Amino acid sequence: MPVEYIRKINKDIILGLWKITEDVGFFLSELNLSEKEIEILNSFVNENRKKHWLAYRILIDRLVNNNQHNEINYDENRKPHIKNSGFHISVTHTGNYAAAIISKTSSVGIDIEKITPRILKVKHKFLNKNELKSSEDENALEYLYIYWCSKEAMYKLYGKRNLDFKENIFVEEFTVTAKGKTKGIIKTDKTEKQVNLFFEFFDGHVLVYAID
Repeated sequence: MPVEYIRKINKDIILGLWKITEDVGFFLSELNLSEKEIEILNSFVNENRKKHWLAYRILIDRLVNNNQHNEINYDENRKPHIKNSGFHISVTHTGNYAAAIISKTSSVGIDIEKITPRILKVKHKFLNKNELKSSEDENALEYLYIYWCSKEAMYKLYGKRNLDFKENIFVEEFTVTAKGKTKGIIKTDKTEKQVNLFFEFFDGHVLVYAID
């Protein structure tokens, strides 16, 4: 099985990463999808989108480890939940990778992205002035992707729409290393939430997960 790793973060949180090398048929043979899930799968035209969708479902089953398929439903804000389960979950995918994180006790979020220079053209859309300034050095791409993935992971953790990446989601300063951590803050008119952020680089990608 091409699971890159399944990592126990602590006694309540598990993270999994899958490198996708299989075709759709493999995943269908491993998953006992519900009629609703099959309908969703068939709505995807792109073959890669189908594989992404299937890969993180099989990952969730591996992480829950209850010897059965765990159906995933989405709430009105498109936040995923395992049907009839108290787990908090978050999923992500890009290119040949899918990742998922589950927790028994804490809200979580996760994001993975391939590092490319295209992010330089849009950095002003998701960074505030302080964040822009701190990202201007020889590791600019790495900084920008940690910022982006951190904000995306926090957005997923929060689980509600109408958050602006520049105005509502903030990432504290950090040092770019192969693996590292920092903190983030989600601010709205009604709440302020602090979040722990953990990042790592691999195979030209960055992965960030957020824990409430």
